[in-house]
Amino acid sequence: MALYLILLALLLSGCSPATVPTDTAPLTQVMAQPLQASDHYPVLYRFNGRVIAPEHSQIGFELAGRIATLHKGRGESVAAGELLATLDTRLLIVEAKELAARVAQNQAELTLARQTLERLTALRQQQFSSRQTLDEQQSKTQMLAASANQLAAALEANRVKQEKSQLRAPFAGV
Repeated sequence: MALYLILLALLLSGCSPATVPTDTAPLTQVMAQPLQASDHYPVLYRFNGRVIAPEHSQIGFELAGRIATLHKGRGESVAAGELLATLDTRLLIVEAKELAARVAQNQAELTLARQTLERLTALRQQQFSSRQTLDEQQSKTQMLAASANQLAAALEANRVKQEKSQLRAPFAGV
């Protein structure tokens, strides 16, 4: 009998009124919008990896020397061909002035040698000058002309050295 009483108590406890919780959360407001057809939609992609610069360059001067001016610093943006740094070119400028003076001197000597050659040629036609003297003057004129070419090449080399004393950006970048 005791078993019936326990079962009866369990059955009756299931029939008791349900308890409603008193602290309910407020309802969330929802806004409904009509659907619209679209020919595209945004997609977010995530990738793991490493960014590698498309161009990288180790740059430096072709000539040895002391840097006179830094025009750009590390991390600054540069355009292709933009001046980055300049070497001290004071000796090259002095050398260029010296070469210009030697060119002027050579030009004066060459002018005199050509005039002398013309005079000796005229004298030789009249038999007032020896063949030896004429040959020596022709040789001197040719040597001065060769010297003029050598000085022009030295001036060009000096100009190239001054140009190579400027470090320029090979391409645009940071």
